[in-house]
Amino acid sequence: MAGARDRIDQTTEYANVTEAPVWRQLPSMDLTEMREQLITFRKVANEEARSLKDSRLALERLQALYHGLTAAERELADKILMEWILSDDETVRFDALALVDRFKIRDAAPALSQLARRLGQSKAPSAIYELKKVDRVTAAIAAK
Repeated sequence: MAGARDRIDQTTEYANVTEAPVWRQLPSMDLTEMREQLITFRKVANEEARSLKDSRLALERLQALYHGLTAAERELADKILMEWILSDDETVRFDALALVDRFKIRDAAPALSQLARRLGQSKAPSAIYELKKVDRVTAAIAAK
């Protein structure tokens, strides 16, 4: 993605991370373009976090990005978050769950339910802990 890195503000010194301008001049885009941009954004944020040895930075960047999206952009981003919730990659799911929880994205309920069923059948040692988190996020968005 040419230019995706240019959309990320490298400055992390904000009193409140949701005020950080992290994605500038977001063009009008369709779901495929938004998916590509979010994947690239997440990848670059993770690379930056690793290089700075700051485990929270990537998630803070994603939260700041989501906070700054317009309603139309959030509608597309929410669809992508539903895909991320159902990802086989545990780190992608972690980020999606954190965003859904932080922004109380109610449209995530069906994906959360599907993930809960999948985790309930999983033999992975971490599945029970992730299921507890999914249940907590589900309850939080229902209580909104």
